[in-house]
Amino acid sequence: MRRHFFMGSGRFASAAVEGVALPALTGNPAVLAHWDFDAASTAGLSGSDIDSIASRAGGSHTLLTPGNMPSQTTRGGKKVATFVAASTEYMQIASACGINTANGCTFVVVGYNPQPTVANYWLLDVANSASTSSRDRYSCASNNGSNGYRTRKSSASASGDAQAGVTPATGLFLLVSRFTGGTGVATQHVNGDGTPEVSGSIGAPTGLSHTTLGALYASSALSAYAEMDIFTAAILEGDIGATAAEELAAWAVTNYGITNAA
Repeated sequence: MRRHFFMGSGRFASAAVEGVALPALTGNPAVLAHWDFDAASTAGLSGSDIDSIASRAGGSHTLLTPGNMPSQTTRGGKKVATFVAASTEYMQIASACGINTANGCTFVVVGYNPQPTVANYWLLDVANSASTSSRDRYSCASNNGSNGYRTRKSSASASGDAQAGVTPATGLFLLVSRFTGGTGVATQHVNGDGTPEVSGSIGAPTGLSHTTLGALYASSALSAYAEMDIFTAAILEGDIGATAAEELAAWAVTNYGITNAA
């Protein structure tokens, strides 16, 4: 198993800053973290493997790879993180990245879904590490069965999912997962769909402790490893609303070539 070390890992970073900044959004939500795998100065590499990615905006929330590293590859002219489920690759920080559950948050993930044989994998998860997969978390996942993409909000006693209801198509995708603060719903936009999926009303999670990219972290164990390419992932303060979600869809069309379904 390849493990991250702060010294002697052979990491290097370029002085150039590339990638794509997040757009200005209606309501000016704060950026809590933004990991852009095409921003050369933020990536720590061991050869072609990624052992860290610093946030290019927001707080200083650097994702590390304590276990098997995703690879840095290129798709559509941009650097991406390629996660292979069979190799149990993921990135993580022991932090909730500044999320205030009274305010809620929004996840933004731009990636490529290869339609693998993996049936169910997690994209981005902020969770209480001691809780089960259906408790105390904000998360989003890709399901190659009938549930399609899934956005989950869970309290200590209940869980609610917003689900697309169709198998995710092979290709580029933009997933915007909105979580209201306190008791409320989770709302999911896939590729700018004009009619998003909405969960039932759920209380806020408690004890959020870990942020994981590319896997589910529940009951202090990892599972549901991702099979995907990730261009960028971000966490914004609060539920940004439908207008800002559509602004992100337009941004993804311009910068990543994603089809806007609105």
